[in-house]
Amino acid sequence: EDRRRWDYSPTSAAVELVPALVELVLWGSRHTEGSAPEWVLEAAAADKAALVSRLTAMAAARVGDG
Repeated sequence: EDRRRWDYSPTSAAVELVPALVELVLWGSRHTEGSAPEWVLEAAAADKAALVSRLTAMAAARVGDG
């Protein structure tokens, strides 16, 4: 049994990509059914700016530039 584990810590540069990644997820969901989690689609429909802000804050909290 392989017990190795890899944890991703985004860089500051990656955090800056969150708005673009959200747009890509939404674009993909328009062209491929089931490609995005339902909660993401619902949150984006309700308030996309709030979703981007929430995801950016979550990523920023995990930054590991060093």
